[in-house]
Amino acid sequence: MSNANTLVIFLGNLKGQYFCDRCLSERTGITPLAQVNHLARPLEHAKDYRRMKTTCSGCTKDGLALGYFG
Repeated sequence: MSNANTLVIFLGNLKGQYFCDRCLSERTGITPLAQVNHLARPLEHAKDYRRMKTTCSGCTKDGLALGYFG
């Protein structure tokens, strides 16, 4: 399975929750961290995803995070 598919499946299973790039990396095993950012950027413009400054559901830190709401 590709890293992009891994990321999409992870977010789909946790619909409505936001995750920062670091937590996405840790929870999906996608490394390096820049790879997560590279995969997340196109998703932030997709219909069912949102990327915004909010509290991460993983680490509870405030910052830029991505979530699925499809």
